[in-house]
Amino acid sequence: MVWTPGNHELWTHRDDPVGLRGEERYLFLVELCRSLGIITPEDPYPVFQGEQGAVTIAPVFLLYDYTFSSCTTTRSCLTAR
Repeated sequence: MVWTPGNHELWTHRDDPVGLRGEERYLFLVELCRSLGIITPEDPYPVFQGEQGAVTIAPVFLLYDYTFSSCTTTRSCLTAR
């Protein structure tokens, strides 16, 4: 299993029992995944051998960037598509 985090993993509600924010929360989640045998973006990329050759999995940590949208006014125009 491979974990690819997004901003939804780093968002922290004030009543969150873990209580970690930002980088501390991310590192906590990396260690949690590792303890369960899950590959994280902090680990070497796994290479799987298939019938048609090798495939490298690169889990990357990216946040959505609204500037890629052709709509230049607000975020709400993205949901109207």
